[in-house]
Amino acid sequence: MKQLILVAFLIYSAFFVCTPALALTFSEDTIISLTGIIDGDLYIASTSEATLITIDGADLTVTETSDGSSFILKTATHDNALSITPSGGTLTLTYDASNFSSGNITEWTLDSSTSATTVAHIVGAPLANTWYAISVDGTHLNSYQTDSGGALSFTYSSGFTSHTFTIAQDTTAPTSFSLTSPTNNLTTREPQPTFIWNASTDPDISYYQLYIDNGLDTNNISGTSQVSTSEISCGSHTWYVTAVDTAGNSTNSSTYTLSRTCGGGGMVGGGAINIPESRLQVITDGVVTYLDEIPPELMVVSDDLPLTGQASHTFTKTLKTGSRNEEVKKLQQTLNQNGFILTTEGLGSLGNETDLFGAFTRQAVQKFQCEYNIVCSGTPETTGYGLVGPKTRQKLNEFTQGETL
Repeated sequence: MKQLILVAFLIYSAFFVCTPALALTFSEDTIISLTGIIDGDLYIASTSEATLITIDGADLTVTETSDGSSFILKTATHDNALSITPSGGTLTLTYDASNFSSGNITEWTLDSSTSATTVAHIVGAPLANTWYAISVDGTHLNSYQTDSGGALSFTYSSGFTSHTFTIAQDTTAPTSFSLTSPTNNLTTREPQPTFIWNASTDPDISYYQLYIDNGLDTNNISGTSQVSTSEISCGSHTWYVTAVDTAGNSTNSSTYTLSRTCGGGGMVGGGAINIPESRLQVITDGVVTYLDEIPPELMVVSDDLPLTGQASHTFTKTLKTGSRNEEVKKLQQTLNQNGFILTTEGLGSLGNETDLFGAFTRQAVQKFQCEYNIVCSGTPETTGYGLVGPKTRQKLNEFTQGETL
């Protein structure tokens, strides 16, 4: 390539002053020599414009590329090793040759004559079709994918004084995040639960994945909730969520345990029985037994025996920790008989319900509220979580007045 006499003068005299009214323009690609560049040549591309170019050892300063014009640095591997095009003001580029690696520019600094300036970039990178992270003054801006030639494009428009830009391959995993619902160790009767989690704060999240029992249940989830794609079986399960960013990096949430109860609790001998979809669940003295078929001794059921969930009671009172009345006892019976067990033994257990609303009752109410999407977080005072208010009473009355769980 032809080396212009003007640029030769710049290189060997260390600086050049041009009348501010005039602009330096380049009709051909022009090689420049900076101390420290030993693994390839650096060129100023033809059509580049600036008011002044100063070379001092390893430092290159390109003063005032005007609004709408471009200044382009080339290498043997990239026609746009670094291309800057300002809009809304002029731009000054400062570049240190120590930030040159195998034909790629890894860092540069820009100053503008006005804070309203935006600047369009094209930057060359070592790998094609690969995601690279752009940072501004050490803070991650965004990640961009290079094209088949190894170049990426982005525009910076967040206001100007002086900013240092860096480019590096994006290998950083998304920020951690937490699961919300169902809460850990929850027992549910829902065959296809809705799983909810908090969003990762990573700006480059592309999608989420839901895993149940270490198997991928749902892929490419755009939001932060998902209904399982198929029914979960009766018993205990694990679930977690994976966040995947645009570069393909991923982060897993913690793992929660969820148990599904099939059928409801029934009383043998003078009590109620419940015949679920596939199996009979019988509770005797607090012991749960699952039967594949109904034994003959349980086939004779009087018509006036209520089924589980049909306690023929209407809840009318607001109940909370410390409440003490007969309605609390009806509440404990309804919860125990429908799988929201207060405790397996002692006061509050099935057949040993009391009229006192204590900690076990509150926990069982919370499971009930979360199961039926009434409320699943907070406190009795702030959200009603653990308090039997109007919405919770309405749902309880569905089960005590003819509807089963």
